[in-house]
Amino acid sequence: MSGHLARGAAAEEFAARALRRAGYRVLLRNVRTPVGELDIVAQRRGVYSFIEVKARRPNGSTGAADGALTPTKLRRVARAADHVLQRRGLADAPRELLGAAVDLDAGGNPIAVRFLPVEEIR
Repeated sequence: MSGHLARGAAAEEFAARALRRAGYRVLLRNVRTPVGELDIVAQRRGVYSFIEVKARRPNGSTGAADGALTPTKLRRVARAADHVLQRRGLADAPRELLGAAVDLDAGGNPIAVRFLPVEEIR
Protein backbone atom coordinates (compact mmCIF):
# COMPACT_ATOMS: atom_id res chain seq x y z
CA MET A 1 0.00 0.00 0.00
CA SER A 2 1.44 3.39 -0.95
CA GLY A 3 2.10 6.04 1.70
CA HIS A 4 -0.88 8.09 0.53
CA LEU A 5 -3.24 5.10 0.71
CA ALA A 6 -1.85 4.01 4.07
CA ARG A 7 -2.39 7.51 5.50
CA GLY A 8 -5.94 7.51 4.15
CA ALA A 9 -6.68 4.11 5.68
CA ALA A 10 -5.20 5.20 9.02
CA ALA A 11 -7.30 8.39 8.96
CA GLU A 12 -10.47 6.42 8.23
CA GLU A 13 -9.71 3.99 11.08
CA PHE A 14 -9.01 6.93 13.41
CA ALA A 15 -12.36 8.50 12.46
CA ALA A 16 -14.21 5.18 12.88
CA ARG A 17 -12.77 4.73 16.39
CA ALA A 18 -13.84 8.28 17.30
CA LEU A 19 -17.35 7.57 16.02
CA ARG A 20 -17.56 4.41 18.12
CA ARG A 21 -16.44 6.34 21.22
CA ALA A 22 -19.23 8.86 20.48
CA GLY A 23 -21.85 6.10 20.48
CA TYR A 24 -22.09 5.37 16.75
CA ARG A 25 -22.26 1.85 15.38
CA VAL A 26 -20.04 1.62 12.30
CA LEU A 27 -22.00 -0.42 9.76
CA LEU A 28 -19.97 -0.23 6.55
CA ARG A 29 -16.59 0.98 5.37
CA ASN A 30 -15.35 1.91 1.88
CA VAL A 31 -18.62 1.22 0.11
CA ARG A 32 -18.46 1.60 -3.67
CA THR A 33 -21.68 2.43 -5.48
CA PRO A 34 -22.35 3.31 -9.13
CA VAL A 35 -22.61 6.98 -8.11
CA GLY A 36 -19.70 7.31 -5.68
CA GLU A 37 -17.85 5.90 -2.71
CA LEU A 38 -18.69 6.18 0.97
CA ASP A 39 -15.84 6.11 3.47
CA ILE A 40 -17.93 5.22 6.53
CA VAL A 41 -21.60 4.42 7.11
CA ALA A 42 -22.64 4.51 10.74
CA GLN A 43 -25.80 4.67 12.79
CA ARG A 44 -26.72 6.29 16.09
CA ARG A 45 -30.15 6.79 17.64
CA GLY A 46 -31.88 5.59 14.47
CA VAL A 47 -30.09 8.06 12.19
CA TYR A 48 -27.87 6.77 9.39
CA SER A 49 -24.66 8.80 9.07
CA PHE A 50 -22.57 8.95 5.92
CA ILE A 51 -19.08 10.18 6.62
CA GLU A 52 -16.53 11.50 4.13
CA VAL A 53 -13.03 11.40 5.62
CA LYS A 54 -10.33 13.84 4.56
CA ALA A 55 -6.87 13.96 6.13
CA ARG A 56 -4.26 16.69 5.91
CA ARG A 57 -1.32 18.04 7.85
CA PRO A 58 -2.29 21.35 9.46
CA ASN A 59 -0.46 24.15 7.66
CA GLY A 60 0.51 21.69 4.92
CA SER A 61 0.76 22.60 1.26
CA THR A 62 -2.67 21.11 0.51
CA GLY A 63 -4.50 23.17 3.15
CA ALA A 64 -6.71 22.06 6.01
CA ALA A 65 -8.64 18.80 5.83
CA ASP A 66 -12.01 20.49 6.12
CA GLY A 67 -11.18 22.53 3.00
CA ALA A 68 -11.07 19.26 1.05
CA LEU A 69 -14.75 18.66 1.86
CA THR A 70 -15.95 20.45 -1.25
CA PRO A 71 -19.60 20.85 -2.27
CA THR A 72 -18.96 18.72 -5.37
CA LYS A 73 -17.50 15.88 -3.29
CA LEU A 74 -20.29 16.11 -0.75
CA ARG A 75 -22.95 15.95 -3.49
CA ARG A 76 -21.38 12.66 -4.61
CA VAL A 77 -21.51 11.40 -1.04
CA ALA A 78 -25.19 12.40 -0.80
CA ARG A 79 -26.02 10.53 -4.01
CA ALA A 80 -24.13 7.45 -2.81
CA ALA A 81 -25.95 7.63 0.54
CA ASP A 82 -29.31 7.77 -1.25
CA HIS A 83 -28.27 4.78 -3.38
CA VAL A 84 -27.29 2.67 -0.34
CA LEU A 85 -30.49 3.47 1.54
CA GLN A 86 -32.70 2.80 -1.48
CA ARG A 87 -30.99 -0.55 -2.15
CA ARG A 88 -31.67 -1.56 1.45
CA GLY A 89 -35.32 -0.44 1.39
CA LEU A 90 -34.59 2.48 3.71
CA ALA A 91 -35.17 5.40 1.35
CA ASP A 92 -37.14 7.34 3.99
CA ALA A 93 -34.77 6.64 6.89
CA PRO A 94 -33.38 9.64 8.78
CA ARG A 95 -29.89 10.48 7.60
CA GLU A 96 -27.07 12.94 7.98
CA LEU A 97 -23.91 13.73 6.09
CA LEU A 98 -20.76 14.37 8.07
CA GLY A 99 -17.32 15.44 7.05
CA ALA A 100 -14.47 14.03 9.11
CA ALA A 101 -11.48 16.38 8.99
CA VAL A 102 -8.50 14.41 10.27
CA ASP A 103 -5.34 16.30 11.22
CA LEU A 104 -2.04 14.48 10.66
CA ASP A 105 1.26 15.02 12.43
CA ALA A 106 4.50 15.63 10.53
CA GLY A 107 4.93 11.87 10.08
CA GLY A 108 1.46 11.47 8.54
CA ASN A 109 -0.14 9.90 11.63
CA PRO A 110 -3.69 10.92 12.65
CA ILE A 111 -3.74 13.08 15.77
CA ALA A 112 -7.18 14.73 15.82
CA VAL A 113 -10.55 14.55 14.09
CA ARG A 114 -13.38 17.04 13.78
CA PHE A 115 -16.82 15.93 12.61
CA LEU A 116 -18.54 18.63 10.62
CA PRO A 117 -22.30 18.41 9.89
CA VAL A 118 -23.10 19.11 6.27
CA GLU A 119 -26.24 21.08 5.52
CA GLU A 120 -28.56 19.87 2.79
CA ILE A 121 -26.72 20.59 -0.47
CA ARG A 122 -28.71 18.72 -3.09
